[in-house]
Amino acid sequence: GRARGGGGGGGGAVPSSLSAGCDAGLGFLAASFGQLSSFQIGQAGSAHVTADGVHAVCTRMPRLCRLDLSGCTRLTNGSLSAVGLLACLRELDLGQCLLLSDEGLASLAGRLPLLAVLKLAGCWKITFEGCEDLITGWPHLHTLDLQDTRVADAGLQLLACGLPRLSCLRLSRLWGITAGRGTRSLAAAAQTHGLRLSRLDMSQTNIADADACHLAALTSLRYLDVSDTHVGDAGVAALAAALHGLVRWKLNRLSRLGSPGVRALAAAGPTMCSLRELHLRHCRNITEPAVVAAWQALPRLAVLELEGSWFVELPTIVKLHHGCMEKADRDARPLWDSRGDASLPLLHSASGIAGAGARSAGGADGSRLRSHIGGEGSSGDESEGDDGGSSGGLHGGADWLAPLP
Repeated sequence: GRARGGGGGGGGAVPSSLSAGCDAGLGFLAASFGQLSSFQIGQAGSAHVTADGVHAVCTRMPRLCRLDLSGCTRLTNGSLSAVGLLACLRELDLGQCLLLSDEGLASLAGRLPLLAVLKLAGCWKITFEGCEDLITGWPHLHTLDLQDTRVADAGLQLLACGLPRLSCLRLSRLWGITAGRGTRSLAAAAQTHGLRLSRLDMSQTNIADADACHLAALTSLRYLDVSDTHVGDAGVAALAAALHGLVRWKLNRLSRLGSPGVRALAAAGPTMCSLRELHLRHCRNITEPAVVAAWQALPRLAVLELEGSWFVELPTIVKLHHGCMEKADRDARPLWDSRGDASLPLLHSASGIAGAGARSAGGADGSRLRSHIGGEGSSGDESEGDDGGSSGGLHGGADWLAPLP
């Protein structure tokens, strides 16, 4: 069974006079539904929860496999001692628990032997430095969210080498990772410790082209986000040449990415047979011919996002929207008319894109175009707002764990 503390528990009515987001409400729920396997405090009352409420949940719900304490800003390091009692716990979310530090995590050393998912987004005191005993006690951990923590090069190296099953890693907005050093530890762990990451989010960090060359060693990646970084043409070329298994690739807001990088991606198209989603939001130095070349070269591409990429004209967006680019066409005829002439012959594409929309943000000439080209059933990018950046909310960027197409 599952329950959310913010709106009452499943399987029975909760008196309206009790707020499940406070300690009294949590005690009532824990006493009434001790058989639950999943429990989420909920955002409505999480700010009122203290160590007493967490202790009630952990002692009276011994079968919990999933516990979400995100947003409980009053929890201290001592609050985690009760969490260590949950021998069956597999998933723990401590996002935005702002008072937690390495000392609190250390109290879990040798406990939670089945822990597989740990989310610490926003815990700005966490560094993981000197936590060797803690890391070795979690042999099953495969998903780790460290966005907005203070993890730096030393902590990242410890995690990469000490968690053999780590497959999903979120390092967004980790400003303590030094360009050229943090990514080297990931590459070294892949070569010497068998690290096989399938998802990596390094958006809004200081990584550059040299780091991208290190990330190219992570050949098991299927999801990669390097948006809002210093990665440019050389870095994208290195990644495209090595990461043949990518399914979703985010390159949003790369000010150093231009047409040479996109053309390098197109050149690698025959080997990138798995790529289904390519995100190029607000890449304002890429040109229309390079985008068309990439679209034609990537055989399975179903989602192409170009919002804010101003040099891609509206007529081209419309033709991509209707799937009218013929990948096999090699003659010299123009693929679009600058006036958007509807009489221009439309070519049939064997793998067209459906379910797309386009709108102009800068005028009738389409020079400031905001567009979204998406495959049918695509949910878009949950992590990004209108400006194409990460939302920064409590659960912003949840799509980094969303199912891949």
